[in-house]
Amino acid sequence: MKRIIYIIILLLPLVNGCTKTDSSPTLEKFDRYIFFSQGVETKASLIENKANLDGHTFGVVGFKYPGTTDWATVISQTPAPTPNVFYDGSSLVNTETLTCSADGSASYAPLQGWLSSTKYTFFAYYPYTNQNVSLVNLDGTPYTGGVPAIKYTMNAISLSSSMVDVMTAPAQTDKYWNSASDNNVNNSDVRFQFTHRLSSLGLNVKNSTVGNITITNVIMVIAGIKYTSAVIPLNDAAEQYTGPQSSLLQGFALALTAEERSVVATGKEVADKLIFIPQTDNISITLTINYQRQYGESNPTDDSFTTTTPLTTSLLKGNKNIIYVNFMDSNTYVMIRSNDWDDGPNVNHEFN
Repeated sequence: MKRIIYIIILLLPLVNGCTKTDSSPTLEKFDRYIFFSQGVETKASLIENKANLDGHTFGVVGFKYPGTTDWATVISQTPAPTPNVFYDGSSLVNTETLTCSADGSASYAPLQGWLSSTKYTFFAYYPYTNQNVSLVNLDGTPYTGGVPAIKYTMNAISLSSSMVDVMTAPAQTDKYWNSASDNNVNNSDVRFQFTHRLSSLGLNVKNSTVGNITITNVIMVIAGIKYTSAVIPLNDAAEQYTGPQSSLLQGFALALTAEERSVVATGKEVADKLIFIPQTDNISITLTINYQRQYGESNPTDDSFTTTTPLTTSLLKGNKNIIYVNFMDSNTYVMIRSNDWDDGPNVNHEFN
């Protein structure tokens, strides 16, 4: 089933009422602060529950313009409009950072509000703070205005911890506040529904032996990675993927917790995942797992297995790939399953 995680960003009034006080003469008074809410449709990912969000941030780019016009007209202008909603007391800033807490709430400062006879358009992306993610124009140059995009470059370090679950939300356009009608649809939260823009690869392990299985380490050697950088628009424009001229062969290590290293009979999905820029061609995976077997009171013995035939799968946008490994007494069974990150239909690729 889909899990939808809602994060309500509550912008509380100041102690002296519902207007924002500021010495700047250009800062207007607000009748009501802007509220945001956010959802993520996901089966399992970095953002799986409210606790996962503690300390995480996402960015919002905002535009305001006269209520007599609309976003389609504004964005068609030359030069492109620059963000003009978030104000830091001295200058306009391109984006605002929203910080989430473990209880699902989020906050930002300085607070902003709805102006009368004014419409707003907002774009959102995750994560905000990451050295491999930056806000750019649609052509990949540093951001100057108009519809934003984000640029993500994979880290050369072969660790899953260096990878990023990049998400964006469809633009919320032509929003406004109508003080005469509290039930007006545009008076509700500005709601972002985030979707995954990359592709993930994970592991699920199961113990069907009569003894104990304890994993030492997991290595995936992957061939066929062509794209290592992506420009991802925050609208419906196509992504731009770039990378080396030839396919890369690279090894990656998964990080398992102490609990995950002890393989259980019911099977368990490892929380750590590899995340890749989508690829146009299939990749192949050679999986190696080093582990210990123990039967009864005997001493554990070291063992390992490597897939003799590489697993092949596609790394599609918003696609989740899981390698299932079932340890048995006489052999080890391996299967890879691909499906949409939001619980789409499964596609199996399997071998013994």
